[in-house]
Amino acid sequence: MKTQLLLIAILFFAKIFNANAQSSQEWARIYNGSGNGNDQAAAIVQDASGNIIVTGRAVSTGNNNDFCTIKYSSAGIQQWAVTYNGPGNGYDEAVGLATDNSGNIYVAGYTLNSISNYDIALVKYNSDGIQQWVKILSGSGNLDDVPYAINCDNSGNILVTGNTQITGLNSNYITLKYNAAGDLLWERQYNNPIDRSDIPHYIKTDQAGNVYVTGTSIAQNTGSDFLTIKYNSNGDSLWTARYSGTTEINEIPQGLAVDQSGNVYVTGFSRGASNSTDFATIKYNPDGIRQWVAIYDTTGQQDIPEDIEVDGDGNVYVTGRSRVSNSYNDIATIKYNTNGVRQWIAIYDNKPESRDDQGTDLILDGQGNVYVTGYSQESGTNNDVVTLKYNSSGEQQWLARYDVTNSEEAYAIILDNANNVYVTGYQSSGGSDFLTIKYSQSVGIQQSSIERPADFRLNQNYPNPFNPVTNLGFVISKNGPPHRIVSLKVYDIQGEEVATLVNEDLPAGEYRYVFDGANLSSGVYYYILEAGKFSETKSMLLLK
Repeated sequence: MKTQLLLIAILFFAKIFNANAQSSQEWARIYNGSGNGNDQAAAIVQDASGNIIVTGRAVSTGNNNDFCTIKYSSAGIQQWAVTYNGPGNGYDEAVGLATDNSGNIYVAGYTLNSISNYDIALVKYNSDGIQQWVKILSGSGNLDDVPYAINCDNSGNILVTGNTQITGLNSNYITLKYNAAGDLLWERQYNNPIDRSDIPHYIKTDQAGNVYVTGTSIAQNTGSDFLTIKYNSNGDSLWTARYSGTTEINEIPQGLAVDQSGNVYVTGFSRGASNSTDFATIKYNPDGIRQWVAIYDTTGQQDIPEDIEVDGDGNVYVTGRSRVSNSYNDIATIKYNTNGVRQWIAIYDNKPESRDDQGTDLILDGQGNVYVTGYSQESGTNNDVVTLKYNSSGEQQWLARYDVTNSEEAYAIILDNANNVYVTGYQSSGGSDFLTIKYSQSVGIQQSSIERPADFRLNQNYPNPFNPVTNLGFVISKNGPPHRIVSLKVYDIQGEEVATLVNEDLPAGEYRYVFDGANLSSGVYYYILEAGKFSETKSMLLLK
């Protein structure tokens, strides 16, 4: 039974101390398609009930690739696996997925049509994995149309972006908005003035339903540029921003983020001197005006970012690979403040091998910690999945390596509400299979110097009923002795103790305990808080 105790720092001037953080692999799940070929996961999400969904490509019995989407419970139990074989019965590949608040799942990818070109395909499944509808878009050029990213907005609409090929040399951004019934609400294209290639890579939405797309666009004399567009919820273009770099050769975006104020952040690589590449990270304000550009450069080397995130304070985090001190790549993770000033850089080099290491994806938690996943080369040519946690100061908290067969790589990472970490990618042994891993975290109490509450209180858990994770909140009063042993225990309906969650001296403050009942049976449970003379009991219902 894995649990965490987190002090909620809700007031000002909190000073946090973190102790003895570590991770534990809870499970790893392998999926081998029916064709026993090269299968690979590309994306992972969590639904509103805490289930984990992954998608990618899997080889079918006829040796063609199909979309493959799998749902696991948080305990790693496979709920279902479904495939989609397009109308051309050829090569089909999923590139991303999204979920809505009702548990529906939307998968975007490309599918081979009857004349051997690719079309954009969007598939909707309900929470049981039953296909609801498929939407195919074939562009006006009747050539290749390929999606790159998908997102759901707050109203349950689905946004997909990709490129549509007009002629042999000319392709446009194409961005599509569908409602939950599969109706196309609008389609927008962007074509640069010289009718050359424009390829979007990422899409995001904000609280107001605005849509942001970034990708590459060929310019007259500067090669490919970053090209970022903002649309409102009706598909009206509000602004377009182009970034050509310092050498004006080739710039390729690798990530997109939007903060709560509508500022937009793009990271990618920019060509430097001697054909080297640098991290280039840009901030735009809500009106598309560039605020700053931050360059990270190891002189004359190849530095390539892979993902970007922004926290609630406007700090920006980027991860990727950097050739720092030898002929191999290291995982480089950088934090910038809201003004684009670098706060720290964390380098991971798998010593003593010191071979190629690469960060592929990152995510943040609510306490300012940073989680990075990717892969790390052993001696020889095989890779291991590597996942790292850094605190807000860039200090490594833990490292998890997954090494089972010939080679393993991870491409996507998510966190659940209990700060369990999930990564997905592939594991190879002859062919390759989907690989999905769950790590739990064990952390010490995080204590804050905050205004102390006047009363004791045990809160009702939420969600309730729950499966299998719920939050137990309580308040320790400033009144009474300065030191007292606080006890929080869970009992079954027969009165047998099933878990001791807290049994230690706690200062006054408000606390939240993330309780995982994955190893318990369905039923009513009681949790009791005792602190000095104070005692309170509440019940909760576990439904599996």
